[in-house]
Amino acid sequence: MNKKIIGGASETSLDFEMTDLEERLTGAYGVEVKNEVIEMLKGKITALSELISDGLGPDDLRSAKRVLDGLIAARDTLSQFPV
Repeated sequence: MNKKIIGGASETSLDFEMTDLEERLTGAYGVEVKNEVIEMLKGKITALSELISDGLGPDDLRSAKRVLDGLIAARDTLSQFPV
């Protein structure tokens, strides 16, 4: 079961439960895990932003913006997580 990300990204979920991410972040390699996930999110944000800029139909644009908002919220939430 996937748990939803907190921080306004109600339609975005990760492939692992939040407790798993918390364990990874507080483990010996927490900083590396945090940086790796943040970089992955930044890449997805950039790719989706470019797709939106290229032009989408109204329904796709609405969905893409919701996903983009979720990715940004996930990145911002993770950035604030103390490691």
